[in-house]
Amino acid sequence: KDIEKNIELNKQRMAREAAGEKTIHQMKLYAALFNSVEAGVKTVEMRLDDAKRRWDREGDLIEYCCVDDSERKIMVEVKKKTIFLDFEELVENYDAKSLGFDGHSTEEICAYMRSLYDKQRLKACHVVAIEFAICEGNEGRRN
Repeated sequence: KDIEKNIELNKQRMAREAAGEKTIHQMKLYAALFNSVEAGVKTVEMRLDDAKRRWDREGDLIEYCCVDDSERKIMVEVKKKTIFLDFEELVENYDAKSLGFDGHSTEEICAYMRSLYDKQRLKACHVVAIEFAICEGNEGRRN
């Protein structure tokens, strides 16, 4: 069943790409991290490399929605994806500011990220760093 779903999703992606359309993914962020994206400070997203993230590709778009105010949205373009074994390895390869955690230690950042996921999912998945840039016309956009 998963294979059939993946084949269908891939066909849909290929049809969009053939039509010159970009794939748009939705992600939610709490206000502090959303504000950091909006200000152009946070340029790297950290997530588990689960089934949803495996579909993110360079050139895709991510529409961030602020959890604390669903009217606030901003569009970014995926520039690069890098897979890491765990959050510690990921955080060691980026500066805290670009991750949206300026002034926080590796331990604090990793503890926060681990608090978002259950232990089973953390053990089952690698993690991904998604480097992005704000799309033109979105700078400081408030919906």
